[in-house]
Amino acid sequence: MNTTSRIALLSTAAAALLLTGCGTEKTGSLTTGTTGASAEPSGTTEPAASPKPDGKFTHSCDMLLNSNFESSVTGWLVADAELRNTGNVGIKVNVKAVWKQAGSNPIVKVKRVRIGYGHHRAVHFKLPVTTEQVDAYQSAPGYFNDNACSVKGTITSNFGRTHG
Repeated sequence: MNTTSRIALLSTAAAALLLTGCGTEKTGSLTTGTTGASAEPSGTTEPAASPKPDGKFTHSCDMLLNSNFESSVTGWLVADAELRNTGNVGIKVNVKAVWKQAGSNPIVKVKRVRIGYGHHRAVHFKLPVTTEQVDAYQSAPGYFNDNACSVKGTITSNFGRTHG
């Protein structure tokens, strides 16, 4: 391959990476914390690609009430996130669900997941709650406009081989 062909190929690849990184999805991008592993040398004379951890996600959260009024569990706080690795390397992600509580601290749960290059993964939360927690959640600021709970994903590091 001559030098002109290599430059054209690298320019096309760089443009493709830039275009995929700036999509206009309404659902959001994973935020990046610290990045870990460095690119592994390919053993060729061409420079190895640098790792670019990236991802997108959709999410929802809510409260489900128990129809069995005899139960000690009044309901459940639930949250779901669908994470997609859009970078060129595997990523480790912290998924954090927060449910606000009027008059007390929010309920916070975190799950840590690994998502390989080109893969996606679903993360689910389901927490039983008492009558008092249901009341506090329904009284939380933002409850009536769907802002009493939230889900966020943060890339904490990357792993594996960097893909071109």
